[in-house]
Formats: sequence, C-alpha cells, structure tokens
Amino acid sequence: MYAINPELCTFCKKCMEECPSGAITEGSVDGKEVCVVNADCIDCGGCEDACETEPKAIGYKE
Repeated sequence: MYAINPELCTFCKKCMEECPSGAITEGSVDGKEVCVVNADCIDCGGCEDACETEPKAIGYKE
C-alpha cells in the first residue's frame, strides 16, 4: 500500500487529483494539513507519479 510522508507533503493535492479510487483524502498530522492514503488504495502508482516533491512524499510501503 502507498503511504505519504507528512514531513515531505506540501499538500498540493496532485496525488488526490490523480487517484482513480479516491483513496487519498485531506488529513492532518501534528497540526499540518497533508494528504492521507486510506484502505481504498489499489496500488496503481499514479499518486507517486503525480507527486512533485523531491524526494517523493508518497511511495509504496510493504
């Protein structure tokens, strides 16, 4: 399943726009607004491709 590193997320929402299953939603971690991946993730990788941060704020986690 994919997961977002809240320290790297800029909350640009590009991953949300790209997600075909709607598995990425708005959330908050330690008071910072970030994108959050939920259990509806289908592991397609579109979110990682859409992420503009370097290093990527989102990636596959086993």
